[in-house]
Amino acid sequence: MYKLVASLSIIIRGTCLPNPFAQHPSGEAINWVVGVILGPVTFAIVGLFYRRGSMPALGSVWYLFFYFVHTVLIVLWGKLGFSVMGMVLVLVLYAVALVWLVGLVNKVHLDMYR
Repeated sequence: MYKLVASLSIIIRGTCLPNPFAQHPSGEAINWVVGVILGPVTFAIVGLFYRRGSMPALGSVWYLFFYFVHTVLIVLWGKLGFSVMGMVLVLVLYAVALVWLVGLVNKVHLDMYR
């Protein structure tokens, strides 16, 4: 099951998600560089919600979800003109959302074992 989900995830990430830098003359190159950074960042965020090796297919779904979220955040930054203030605002709101989501997941997880 994991190989199927991981393969679908790769196809979706490569074909369905937009290149946030498409308008830039070097957009494809920038997208590759950002992709190198985005992968490990997404992996680290997934680690907040998923214990490695517990359910590999679920981990792959989490990875696709957060890769999509991160791509949307970069698109949003582009809509804001990649201004420092806009980027900081989006990052702060995202960090708050992550803290809230981690708390919610932990609460649900703890409630399941009571």
